[in-house]
Parts: sequence; structure tokens; C-alpha cells
Amino acid sequence: MGTTHRVLPLLLGLCVLMASALAPAAEARRGPCIPGQKKPTCRIWTAKVFTVADGDTFNARVRERGRWSRRKDIRLLGVQAMELSDYSRAHTRKGDCHAVEAAERFERLLQGANVKRRKVRIAAFRKSSKTAGARGRLRRGVAYKQGGRWHDAATTLMREGQGLWDPNGKEWAWNNPLSKTAAKAAGRDVGIWDPEACGAGPQPDVPLAMKVKWDADGRDGKNVNGEWVRIRNSSSTGGPISLRGWALRDAFLRRYEFPRDRGAVLAPGESLRVHVGTGDDTATDLFWGERDPIFENVKGGRRGVGDGAYLFDPQGDLRVYAQYPCRLKCAEPLEGRVAIEAHPHAPESIGVTNTSSGPIDLYQYEIESVPYFYEFGPWAVLQPNESIQVVVKQSPALDTAFEKGWGLSDYILGDKSDVVSLRNPLGAPFACDSWGSGPRAHCPDV
Repeated sequence: MGTTHRVLPLLLGLCVLMASALAPAAEARRGPCIPGQKKPTCRIWTAKVFTVADGDTFNARVRERGRWSRRKDIRLLGVQAMELSDYSRAHTRKGDCHAVEAAERFERLLQGANVKRRKVRIAAFRKSSKTAGARGRLRRGVAYKQGGRWHDAATTLMREGQGLWDPNGKEWAWNNPLSKTAAKAAGRDVGIWDPEACGAGPQPDVPLAMKVKWDADGRDGKNVNGEWVRIRNSSSTGGPISLRGWALRDAFLRRYEFPRDRGAVLAPGESLRVHVGTGDDTATDLFWGERDPIFENVKGGRRGVGDGAYLFDPQGDLRVYAQYPCRLKCAEPLEGRVAIEAHPHAPESIGVTNTSSGPIDLYQYEIESVPYFYEFGPWAVLQPNESIQVVVKQSPALDTAFEKGWGLSDYILGDKSDVVSLRNPLGAPFACDSWGSGPRAHCPDV
């Protein structure tokens, strides 16, 4: 082999090495989305914090292509902090109860006690993940370094009760872990979960209960009012409670203000529903006014998507909530104590039987035959071995103690194969009856 033939490969290899050395650093590397957890993995960037706007948003430069980017607004994944009305540190921040505390805590995590520009790690599945709207903030998980180790900022904030759980269907790595962390914080009544943190609210001794109907009959987008929140005065001996001036919201920024001039008064045992869509208010049904559904349907598995409804009194205290799916103390009291049996041939009906040795109460439980639901009302109590039959094409006007009309105009059960399930007030299935074979004949995951 000639000298030229020996030298040329060496020169080419040297050029490749020099080009690699001079090339800008990759804009992101791969690593665990959440420090300390091997999976899932995300793109990881380094960011230099400049300012913290509130409890879930900050401004930073991101290391990209070997240089620092222009300043960008970054929205923390997994946490929805209360809202500020004045974001200025120079003029003292102001806002909803818990908002200032959350902003200052987030600031200390990202910038340290001396409020210096500090490098943090930001993470996402996709570089393009942004919030909707003109601002287009980057959606990122954020990790700060303390004691020589990286810590997930959202986990710290959620553990301390600095905000609501805010799941994301696309950037889902934080969904399951943070929902559990939020449930634990709620169990300890810390931060936002303390019902007296913002001062003495109206009638704190009156217990309230809530159910959120997150899956409407049929297609949610075609039945916006099929999504609703029911609020109930669960006291049996106390007095009435007025919700005038109270606020209902989801984990996003959608907020419903109860009228201050009328209605919304619940006597013991009474309830009202707030429908997501539009309509004319009555004493028992109010309307949020949204054009589209707002409550996320549950998606199981590793994505862990859910949502919640939260009721705040005029002082800003969170008085009652329903966050789903359940992540803590989730034992179903009726599991193993009830059986459901479908009768798919005309006249169609579904029977629910108490198979236990004590009474059961089916109030707010639902029979599901996709995509339809039947909800049991008050006083649906069964003694041992008693059954209730729900007749599909029968009017509720003909209801008796042990026979209820679903009120549908058509039959819905497949003769050859289908499934019906019983769901608890949070929407979790725990009993079912299926027949035949095929995709429609499988019980839902419990």
C-alpha cells in the first residue's frame, strides 16, 4: 500500500475528531424525568434561573447548542399554585390565600436564600411542550440541587401543600407520583389542604361532601352539562350553609363563582349540582357556563391522568374536594359485598344485590353500560339479600323501593356479548357482569 493510501485515512479520522471537539454541545441529554427514579426518561437541559413569577412559573435561560438562550418563561409540570394579583417583589406580592407563600417557597428552592442566579435541571418528553395561548410557556419538570443531590421541585411543593395536583396527558411522568404526594399532604391537612389556614371561614362546623361527575353520558364533548359537581350538606343535625361568594374550580384556571345575591343555600342533607355547561339556574342546579368539558377522564396505567374539583370559601380555604382517581386509602367499602347481574333480553334490566351480612347504601354509586350511566339516588339502601332492579326503558316516575327506571328510550345491552359495571362515587369500577366474547365483553380494570 502506498504512503498516500496510508495517510489519507489518518487525516480523515483526525478531521472527524477535530470536528467533534469543535461542535457545539448537544442541546439536551437523556436522563430520569424525576431525580431518583430510573424510568421514565426525559430530555434534560440545564437552565439558569433569573426570576420566579409565582408558585409554578419562572424565567430562565436554557443551555442550547452550546450557548445560553434568550430568557424564557417556564411552567412547572404537575403543580397548580394559587394565583397572584400583584407579581412584583419590589412592591410586595399579593394574591389569593396561599399564593404568596407558594411563590416565595418556589423562589427559595430555585434561587437559594441569597436570591442568586442558580442553575437547575429542566426536563420534558418533548422539546416542543408548551402551554396553550400567546404566552406559550415551556412545560417542564424542574430539579434543584441541595446537599449534593438533585430534588424534584414539584414533589417538594406538593409535599408541603403549596398547590393543587395538575396532571398533564402528554407530559405524564409526574402524574402518578404527584397525585400520591398530594393525597398524603391532604391527609396531613398541610398548606392548601388545611381548611382553616386562611382564617375563620363561614360555618366551619358544617360538613360538606362532594362528587364530581367527570364522565358524561355519551361523548363528553356532546354533553357538556353531563359533567357536573354535586355539593352536599352532609350534616344531619346542624344548620344550613350558604355558598354565596364561594368559588369552585378544577386543577386548571377554570373557576365558578357562586352568586352572592341569591340561592346556593343548603339545609342539612340537601345538595345542589353545578353543571359545567350553560343553562338557567334553579335552586338545585347551577351552570358554570363553559363551552367544552373541563374534567379529564381517567386514563389508567403509567399515564395516571385524572383531575379534581375544589370548593373554596370566601377566605380562600379549601373546604371540600374530590380528586380522582383515588391514590390513598382507596379501599372500596362495598367491594365483595354486592353483586351486579344484567338481563340483556327485553325488557332489559340490571340487578344489584346485597350479598353481605349488613346493610349497604348505594347513594351516588353508578351502573355503567358504555356510554350510559345510571346513578342511584338517596335512600337506595339494601338489607342483606335484598336487590334493586334498574329497568332500562322504564320511566323514573314509576320508581318503587326495589325497582327503578333508567328512563332510556332504547335498549342498550348487547344480546350476545356486553358488560355492565358498578362504579363508586369517584368513578372507579369494582364489580361487573359480562357475557359472550369480544372487546365489549371484558370487565374494566378495577
